[in-house]
Amino acid sequence: MNRSRWRALAPHTGTCRRVSLYRRDTSLVFQAQSGQVYTLIGGNPKVEGANYDLAKSIQGIDEFTLPLVSIGPSTAIQHKEQISPWTERHSTLLWIILVLVVGTMLILIVRNLKKLPSFQERP
Repeated sequence: MNRSRWRALAPHTGTCRRVSLYRRDTSLVFQAQSGQVYTLIGGNPKVEGANYDLAKSIQGIDEFTLPLVSIGPSTAIQHKEQISPWTERHSTLLWIILVLVVGTMLILIVRNLKKLPSFQERP
């Protein structure tokens, strides 16, 4: 590629003083079979197995100073009658409104079609 073509493609040349790079953390999860040998391609060859030791993650919590919680007495939940949606309760009203709107639209369309000049009246 000649130099003039390169400058046309990249008109802003110069030094870059600040660059921020971002990447998304990825993970690999699979079922490992004992006795099998696996090779990690394109990752960190020094990676170790996951450590799910929960004792390390909650260090510093003294279980004897935590408040005790107990289950309270059972209380009956009040039954509320289910109310159907407004559109289902008033479906007749919706049908009347729909018929009126469609009728009004048909009247407007017929009136405007009558106002159009016929083919014989055109010059």
